[in-house]
Amino acid sequence: MYVCNYDADTITFDIHDVHPLIGKNISVRVRHVDTPEIRGHLPCEKDAARTAKRLIENQLKQAKRIDLKDVAKDKYFRILADVIVDGRNL
Repeated sequence: MYVCNYDADTITFDIHDVHPLIGKNISVRVRHVDTPEIRGHLPCEKDAARTAKRLIENQLKQAKRIDLKDVAKDKYFRILADVIVDGRNL
């Protein structure tokens, strides 16, 4: 279940049927997506980051189904996954 998104490429989920210790409020990085940073240095970067965040937030809030596919860890040991929204890769 979608909880929130920090920006457009980092999303928090509650994963059903997984112990809350490892499945509640799990931050997932979206594979193959790199968006401007909310904490960017330039005002235009921050504006672009907020716009991208809202776009993803709206898609996820309206989704009937969200699946995480090909779950792995990235080089920084963060959870990395393809996020499938109503059958389409985010």
